[in-house]
Amino acid sequence: MSSLLAELATLGDPLILVLDDLHVIRSSTVADELAFFIERLPACVRVVATSRVDPALPLGRWRVSGRMDEVRQSD
Repeated sequence: MSSLLAELATLGDPLILVLDDLHVIRSSTVADELAFFIERLPACVRVVATSRVDPALPLGRWRVSGRMDEVRQSD
């Protein structure tokens, strides 16, 4: 993870990383690693994630800190 984060930090141009079907993640280890990764992304990288249910990520913390926007089915 750290190597990938370091490589992404060298990018000069903005990048959008799309993560689809997060609802299929069943492993808490994978969810923890993904949260670690997302929380340490360089400023030039944005994540768009899709899921049928709220994934096992620290969404509440991200909402409160203003680090996350949501688009729900009702939107």
